[in-house]
Amino acid sequence: MDFGLQYDQVQKIYGTNSPSFGLKTLLANQNKIFPKTAFIIEYYPPAFSITQQSSGLATELCFNHELKNSNNIYYNLGASWQDLKTKPVLNSLIGFSFEFNETWSSFIELYVYKKPTSITNYVSDIGTTFQVNKKLQLDFAIGLDLVKPSGNYYFDGGLSYNF
Repeated sequence: MDFGLQYDQVQKIYGTNSPSFGLKTLLANQNKIFPKTAFIIEYYPPAFSITQQSSGLATELCFNHELKNSNNIYYNLGASWQDLKTKPVLNSLIGFSFEFNETWSSFIELYVYKKPTSITNYVSDIGTTFQVNKKLQLDFAIGLDLVKPSGNYYFDGGLSYNF
């Protein structure tokens, strides 16, 4: 489950990114130069967001290369439909995570979004994760729109539970 808060610079109001509910499944473990590969599917219910009036869906292929000292380089390719009746937004991500210890780690990421209207958006964030136990993780990030950075930022928090 993921929940976010964003500031709408045009309307001068804060709003939420509705919580998403997702599932992630491992497709393949890392094997030499071949990355660990997973698939994510997320559902966005409309009831929690003033800006989203219909159900949304997102899918991603996720790739991860574990480096020495449990650091990681990862990248994702996906598509999302904020409204299932519209064309998808294509997205990609590249990130690096650094593990301080078994409980705390940090990350930095760059996202690229290609909207159906030919507008490409670049967003970057930095954050931290806290591993409560082997199954439960909390995360927090702050991000910035790199195309229109003036006042266009977000805060994001997440809760991950592995079954």
